[in-house]
Amino acid sequence: MNIDEILKMMIEYLHSNKNSLIAQKDLGGGDDTRSFNAALVHSLRQDPDVIVVDEMRYID
Repeated sequence: MNIDEILKMMIEYLHSNKNSLIAQKDLGGGDDTRSFNAALVHSLRQDPDVIVVDEMRYID
């Protein structure tokens, strides 16, 4: 599996906004998701309390 295939993997579970605001990103499309680094920088600009990264097999 190469980095392009990993970036295009789908979100497996959609979280609902019950007691908090949850923003999920699916890498592979859009301006902020051209790469893992771009998506992470975009996420950090939103001033999150928590960031969860799943299945990080390769480092950019």
